[in-house]
Amino acid sequence: MSDTPEVDRTWRSPVYRVWYELHGFVDEGLRDPILTQPEILAGMGPFEEVAEAVATARAQKVVLGLLKARLDAEPAIAHRFVAQPGWPWLAKLVAAVRLKELASARIVQRGARGRASYDCTELVRTYHGKSLMRSLGFERRRVLGKDELAKLEEACARIKLTLPRVVEPTTTERFFAGEDETTSDETED
Repeated sequence: MSDTPEVDRTWRSPVYRVWYELHGFVDEGLRDPILTQPEILAGMGPFEEVAEAVATARAQKVVLGLLKARLDAEPAIAHRFVAQPGWPWLAKLVAAVRLKELASARIVQRGARGRASYDCTELVRTYHGKSLMRSLGFERRRVLGKDELAKLEEACARIKLTLPRVVEPTTTERFFAGEDETTSDETED
């Protein structure tokens, strides 16, 4: 016998309705469940004796708590939702996670100043970063040149966003800093 509560899969169940609506806001190609009905039901408490509207509101509150925890642990889940989810609180939650993710994306400068390249892989992995790169015509690019970076920074300045830039030291700089890139694979017998 299982400890998980039994789920009523009819429209009479507020848990099923809320779960079904939530997964209606997930992008078409990504339909595997973000939350399961037993997870929602476990946080509900007894709801059979309360009014239907109260039970539905309680189910949404449980979903909100579970989604906040899930999105804090793995922000990439926000990519699975459609651009504008139908529940206002869900739209705000997803937008906040997507913006936080965008603001934390770094651009890594590789090479010397004269021939530097700028790796935007972290930016492209974010929801809004991907659309920003697409709008500039760089959708298939991960590494940009100096002129392309200037275009990207100009676009970010229009939305009052400054992306953090990290400078990766060159091989020569690592050598003179005393960092040893070669690690010995020798083992003692």
